[in-house]
Amino acid sequence: MVLWEHLVTVYEETEVSCIAAICSFLDQISLPRLTVEQAEEMERELLAGELKEAARELACCKAPGPDGLQVEYYQSYVEMHIPGLQEALKETRGCKMLPQTM
Repeated sequence: MVLWEHLVTVYEETEVSCIAAICSFLDQISLPRLTVEQAEEMERELLAGELKEAARELACCKAPGPDGLQVEYYQSYVEMHIPGLQEALKETRGCKMLPQTM
């Protein structure tokens, strides 16, 4: 929480001229851009098979996430979690931010 409060303070104090300088810098450098096709591919719904493959490729024997469950749990019960995960991802696409449940 202390780090969060510090970051809020830092960014609240950011001057508009600093933001303008950042924007100017970003305009001057050549950043890669997605093609229309790539952007559409990034926005499409993830298929169940893709989610299964992603779960299978997760590194094992790591510390659990905030829910306290280890990767092995998700790999074992991936079929059970796919519908809920797809629904959460659909909700994310609709509002452009992660839902509270994530």
